[in-house]
Amino acid sequence: DYIDILFGFDLIFSGNHDDLVAESMLKDSPLAGISEEAGARAIDFQPSVTVALSEDCRLQARLDVITRTNSYQVRTGEYSDDTISVYLVMRRYWGDRPKVAFEVMLQQLADRAEAMAESYVIPQILKPIAEAIASRS
Repeated sequence: DYIDILFGFDLIFSGNHDDLVAESMLKDSPLAGISEEAGARAIDFQPSVTVALSEDCRLQARLDVITRTNSYQVRTGEYSDDTISVYLVMRRYWGDRPKVAFEVMLQQLADRAEAMAESYVIPQILKPIAEAIASRS
């Protein structure tokens, strides 16, 4: 049906993952207003975005930010050292039948995922999260 290439990144943080990710990613965003309500605290902020990268929608990229904080931890302030995971998944659907060899398609996906990681995921997602972790340490 399809082939996936997954790039995964884990950042260790002991604290409210959702709050940290929201702080890192909402800055200057139209969504920031909800976090500015009196007493608002992020308790589930795990962005997931999928985009089509081809006209036929058979080439897609998905970015997932996975936090591991739960409401109990937020209420008690007791957090464990756990990871915030960022996943970039590049997916290619076959359609009726692949027109290129599997090895060629795999290399094309890997190259596209690497380029996206270098130009977008690392500087615009990972770096702000890492900087927020460093500022709280």
